[in-house]
Amino acid sequence: MKDKIDWYAAPEGDLEWNGGFVRQGYFVYLADRYEITGDDKYANAMIMLKVHFTVVMDMLVKHRPFSKSLEAWLIKKQLRQM
Repeated sequence: MKDKIDWYAAPEGDLEWNGGFVRQGYFVYLADRYEITGDDKYANAMIMLKVHFTVVMDMLVKHRPFSKSLEAWLIKKQLRQM
């Protein structure tokens, strides 16, 4: 990926924005554009985003001690959804 993605971003402290971002609902729009245009850039974007997300979450799990914090709970929840 050209730019780093901050999967923990919460612009102006808006946790709802972050929740929607990590649930990756925007994949529906990428898939729709791919279906309409047949342009592989949309499918490739979905693949690259999912791979990046998976790698980042995997690194967090391997390199951070978990506690019973909300952050740990959210990460585990995301990993179960993969």
